[in-house]
Amino acid sequence: MRLLQALCLVVLGVSLSAAATIKCPSPMMDLIDAATKVTKTCTTDAECNAAFAGYFCADGAGGAKFCCGAPGACTKPNFIAIFENDDFKDCTACAAPAECQADMCCTAAQPAPANCNAAVEVEVAGADPPCQPKVGIKAGACMDNAQCPPGSGATCSGDMAAPGTCDCPAAMPVVVNDKCMAEATIGDPCLDTAQCVGGTCSPTTKKCECPPNNIKDAAGACVACAATEVPINNVCEKMKNLGETCPKGVAQCPAGATCNRFCLCPAGFQANGPKDCIRCDATTAVLVAGSCYPKVSYGVACIVQEQCSFASGVCTGTPGTTCQCIAGSVWDGKACKSCDAGRVIANNVCYDMSSYGAACQVNQQCTSFANGICTAGQCTCTAGNAWNGANACAACTATQVLVANQCMNKAPVGAACMYDGECAYLNGACVKNVCGCNGTMQYSGSGCGVCDGIVQNNLCYPYAAKGQPCTVDTQCTKTGGTKCIGFVCECPSGTTFNSVSCTSITDPPPATCKAGEVKVNDGCQPLLPPNGFLCYYKEQCSGGSTCVEYQCTCPAGFTTIVNSVCTGPGGVTATTPLPGAVTTPIPGAVTPTTTTTTMAPMCTGNTARIGTQCLAKTTDGVCLNVNCLSTGTAGCATYAPYQKCAYNAAQKNYFCCP
Repeated sequence: MRLLQALCLVVLGVSLSAAATIKCPSPMMDLIDAATKVTKTCTTDAECNAAFAGYFCADGAGGAKFCCGAPGACTKPNFIAIFENDDFKDCTACAAPAECQADMCCTAAQPAPANCNAAVEVEVAGADPPCQPKVGIKAGACMDNAQCPPGSGATCSGDMAAPGTCDCPAAMPVVVNDKCMAEATIGDPCLDTAQCVGGTCSPTTKKCECPPNNIKDAAGACVACAATEVPINNVCEKMKNLGETCPKGVAQCPAGATCNRFCLCPAGFQANGPKDCIRCDATTAVLVAGSCYPKVSYGVACIVQEQCSFASGVCTGTPGTTCQCIAGSVWDGKACKSCDAGRVIANNVCYDMSSYGAACQVNQQCTSFANGICTAGQCTCTAGNAWNGANACAACTATQVLVANQCMNKAPVGAACMYDGECAYLNGACVKNVCGCNGTMQYSGSGCGVCDGIVQNNLCYPYAAKGQPCTVDTQCTKTGGTKCIGFVCECPSGTTFNSVSCTSITDPPPATCKAGEVKVNDGCQPLLPPNGFLCYYKEQCSGGSTCVEYQCTCPAGFTTIVNSVCTGPGGVTATTPLPGAVTTPIPGAVTPTTTTTTMAPMCTGNTARIGTQCLAKTTDGVCLNVNCLSTGTAGCATYAPYQKCAYNAAQKNYFCCP
């Protein structure tokens, strides 16, 4: 066969020895160009076939295209010459399925087997892709019989051009577990009830039978008996109730009954209606309204009360009910019994009764008095009621209010109090045990409202003009430049009043304070002993004290006052010279070595002498201009005879009054 290749080369005028390096892929043969003595290059199959029949343009060495011939050049498509022992096999030894073509033994090219998932796929020759899904009968598209369930008898009704479905043949139209089966009539062999036309497949005889309560007619069809009939020997006979005759035997009687001329319940059973026989052992069960129920103990589910096998047992019969003790008794592990005197039942447990304020676990313990309830482990009153101090919880009267679980009298403004709730007016608050107003609010006759003045140190002070009473400088806003001096809004030292406001005086003389006063912010303020009231600046306090909440207070560790000096253990004093303070002894104070007495000043205008000080009064002259809204009556204790905290209508606030 090598002569064929040599012949090709001779035709082109090139010897075998002249052939260049082979360019075509093995085992194809190169077509050598006589002019260039190398493999002929190409762009199309036509030019190669024109040079030598059977050659075509193929990809070769180096990625170029060359004229190449198929080995042996078999004449039929998709056939290749058999190449063995370094030569082409000739026709003398060519056996089927190979065949002789152009004096060579040629065979059809066999594609590699497809790699299908055997569980769900099957290879279909010629399909694209070759792996196609397995399908059930009438359950999916197919193009080849191989896709249908093996051994089912079904075939594919379609092909690659028009897919179809896996169908059973006409002789086997019934499908059972993906297998085609033939239909069967009554009496025919069967494997499944689906085969039996109008009947069922007997699991014992494996034959088609009529359904229960049916008979077979002359034509072989099944005929149903009436609901009151039963098939006996292929005849529909009347069913009998308990106590009726049974001429056709026990088959006529209800299930579980016997036939002894009459349908009867067997020994140990009794009739429960016309058709039921039930066993009801009196030692373990009870018969109620024809039904037998088991006897049960305490806490076990029940349907009727007769099931409860203990005295005083009760069963409501509602879903989920269990046998319990009747009301007023509890289960002690053996029987139902009542609670002892002085005890009460709750949740099937006896508890001791509790009095008001005593410990408790359940509300029932607090029923020894009216309107009682167990709250946080203690017997108290129900909401809206209070203990009357004797024997019951009751609602408060119209003049009382419920505060801290007790009825307390409603308190007006200025009255003593313990709780905010007692102060029975709008926004009322108990401030230092006196009904007043919280924080920056002020009383307006019907309740506490927004402050109509200046707020300082969480207190409300009314605005004031020159000559009007004051407590703090910030009140003096109605006349420009004024300050609160001696509890009256006045022009400070170094200024003069020009009928409108305070203006500066050129080179004003230095302020001189009187005995018992101290210079503070270009003004003179009263010098106060320890525990003295009312201070606004720390410079006012002497004897080592300092101003705390408007009162000269001794520092910690020096709380004993000896000769108007804060004194600690061992007689150590806390006195500290105050810058700018007049060193004249405080009127009435006694020092360890000398005794000094100073005449108290005469007070003029709308002021009152309190000790050695002249303090301003309210604008109506009734009360001392000392605001007691936050301190209550206790804050007026050092202002005799103005020792009662009361509301002043003129200045609409609380002041120390007679």
